[in-house]
Amino acid sequence: YVIDRETHELLYANAPALRLWGCAEYSGCACYQLMGGPDAPCAWCPMRKMRGGVAHVDECYFPKLGKWLQANYRSIPWFGRDAVAVYALDVTDQVKRRQRLELDKETLTAIVDNIPLGIGVCSVKRGAIHAVTTNHRLAELLGLSAEQFSIVGPELTARVHPADLAGLTQAFQRCAEPDADIRCEFRLHEGARGDYRTLLLNARTIPQNDGTMAFLCFSDITSEKNAELEVHKGQQMYQAAAEAETPAYPEGLGG
Repeated sequence: YVIDRETHELLYANAPALRLWGCAEYSGCACYQLMGGPDAPCAWCPMRKMRGGVAHVDECYFPKLGKWLQANYRSIPWFGRDAVAVYALDVTDQVKRRQRLELDKETLTAIVDNIPLGIGVCSVKRGAIHAVTTNHRLAELLGLSAEQFSIVGPELTARVHPADLAGLTQAFQRCAEPDADIRCEFRLHEGARGDYRTLLLNARTIPQNDGTMAFLCFSDITSEKNAELEVHKGQQMYQAAAEAETPAYPEGLGG
């Protein structure tokens, strides 16, 4: 549509513009009467921000229309009048989809933060892994802040027990596979204390258009592994004691 730069009078509007405004006639009307509703030009009118005869607005909400519009403004002469041609695009659906995704991400973050296990959600595209969200428990388990979190970064892999590094690396590589179920135990050095803790990684991936989304769950199983080790040691001691108490008989004699 075309408007007079000074008076905002509509000089021309095509059929899509009329459908957007929900009217059949625009003669004698100002743009703000059909789009904004007030009796004066909108305070946020993009024409106020034109530089070099042009202006661009990515998203602007018009309450009267209930629409989000993207628009380009360009100064043009119109039969001797100083006018502005406006090329508007209805982007309401795109904006609402993005808002829903933002809300979904906020909801996901709130849920993840209340899970007592270390949770990380990662996007895998062309072999590169990017953290989407993590919870506080994951930062505690791995000794990394949310900003530092990278499942393939040196901050993590440098602290993995050398005997477990190959298996963990393979598990991370499988995050690029769609519909993969991943399980891996590994020992992680605690740093100043000089001890290793045993962590269990369970992960599941789902396909995306340009890669996969990986949902990773880390849990500390150090106590369980230590308990298993104590049981194993006890069994070994019992076996050794039993073998020591078994009497030896001379050849040919039975006991």
